[in-house]
Amino acid sequence: MKAVIWLRSRLDYLRLGMLGIHGRGEGVVNRYYQAMERLFLLENIERSQQENTREFLVEINTFERQHLAESVIITRLFEDARHGGKHPDPSEVNRLRAVYRKLYQEMD
Repeated sequence: MKAVIWLRSRLDYLRLGMLGIHGRGEGVVNRYYQAMERLFLLENIERSQQENTREFLVEINTFERQHLAESVIITRLFEDARHGGKHPDPSEVNRLRAVYRKLYQEMD
């Protein structure tokens, strides 16, 4: 199972981080958020189905404090898209991509 998650995280980085292939609309943020979840899953920090995004941030802060800033940015954009129906503009997508790349590189 861990090998599959590891491979998926590498494919995420290739597609999202390096090539910038992320689609359009609110799905963009969902893909980056799910990619972030997989990175933390590799560190044995799993977001359960019952855990909301804020609770997951608390867990990240407990075990991976050095990655909290990036996690907060990705989570905020994810919540804005999911709850506010706000589609990220191109500058937000560029920022999201840069933050994800930084997180991936620091965790790799």
